[in-house]
Amino acid sequence: MSTIQPLNYKIENMITNRLSAILGEKRLKIKEVAQLAELDYTTVYNLYHDNTTRIDFKTIDRLCSTLNCTTQDLLRYTPDK
Repeated sequence: MSTIQPLNYKIENMITNRLSAILGEKRLKIKEVAQLAELDYTTVYNLYHDNTTRIDFKTIDRLCSTLNCTTQDLLRYTPDK
């Protein structure tokens, strides 16, 4: 019987969250974005400070809509070399 081997990579190093950079570029505050996107302040705060391991599609949708950006602007994929 064969066993499935776990993948040996760290996903947190491959996908980076750019919310902090986007808010800085647009000079927006966390509280303002949370209110405009109708998201909980804590959700936006944790994303801003990169304290998350997952993100809900609804959250991505609301942030992209509010910030007039795409998912590629919000999240960046950089493969390990």
